[in-house]
Amino acid sequence: MRVAAEVFYGYKEINPIDVVRKIQCPIFFIHEQDDDLVSSADDVALDKASGNPTDVLWEVDGTPHVQTYRNYPVEYVTRVSEFFNSALNGNGQ
Repeated sequence: MRVAAEVFYGYKEINPIDVVRKIQCPIFFIHEQDDDLVSSADDVALDKASGNPTDVLWEVDGTPHVQTYRNYPVEYVTRVSEFFNSALNGNGQ
C-alpha cells in the first residue's frame, strides 16, 4: 500500500515528530487510553516535540481509538470549543 501511494500519488512517508516541530499554531492532542493503534507515549512525545506551551493534551480514560466523541460527547464538544476559543482569541499564541 505504501509503495502504491508513493508511485501513484507521490506520497512520502514522514515522521510525525519531525513535522509537529514545524507547526506554529496551538495543537489539541486527544489520546484515548485504550487506543490499540497509538500509544500514550507517542502522543506525549508529539506534545513534547511540538515545544508549543499552548498545546493541550487530553488523555481520555476507558476509550478506544477515535471514540472520545462517541463516549463523551458533551465533554468533547466543551473541550474542543474551549480550545478553539482560546486559540482564536489569541490566548493560545
